[in-house]
Amino acid sequence: MREFKKLQTALLCPALLALAALPARSAGPCDSNSESAWCRAKTIFICARSGFMREAELERAIVQKPEFAKSGMLITRNRKNADLVLEVRRKPFTSQFTLSVIDQRRQILIGSDRSNSIGGHIEPKLANDFMKMLRANR
Repeated sequence: MREFKKLQTALLCPALLALAALPARSAGPCDSNSESAWCRAKTIFICARSGFMREAELERAIVQKPEFAKSGMLITRNRKNADLVLEVRRKPFTSQFTLSVIDQRRQILIGSDRSNSIGGHIEPKLANDFMKMLRANR
């Protein structure tokens, strides 16, 4: 029985050391060769399709998020330079706003969420929605 324990220890120790030496994998879906639009994106452009909110307010709300700074992304004012476009629309005669994230290169929708402006300003709510999408996909 003692010999079995010695053999078990002799086999397990090198295996555990080898596992400890492996590089840590990232917790998110992005890795070094991922082609996802979320992973590739470095710049975003904000486009408000409603007169009930301003791009500058949403920009400010997003930039104030610490997670945004950690992501390494930047906000651009030139749509042609953007990797992602954030479009905000308001449903007529309601307080419902829709945030759509579009991959500029392929012109496809890669994320969408909806918020309500009742009870405060819409910009911080939309910034939170965008950060949730960013966390989930990056």
